[in-house]
Amino acid sequence: MPAYAHALRYGELMARYVTTIPSSLTPQEAFAYMADLHNFAKWDKGVVKVVQVEGSGAGLGTIFDVTVKGFRNSTSTLRYTTTE
Repeated sequence: MPAYAHALRYGELMARYVTTIPSSLTPQEAFAYMADLHNFAKWDKGVVKVVQVEGSGAGLGTIFDVTVKGFRNSTSTLRYTTTE
């Protein structure tokens, strides 16, 4: 078994990004903005569209289909489910 197999089972090799961005928003407002998938296309230029499949607004149990740009004019649709 490869040395990284344990990490793969527990998601430790998942990409993680940490940065600091100046903002006039309060921490609560910034979190609410980033947590609402309707805003994805405003800050991620790779997002083509966001469609809410279940729920209303952000919150537990909501499901969104997020379509992103791929290679050679292709797109992929990713399903996001809020679980906590």
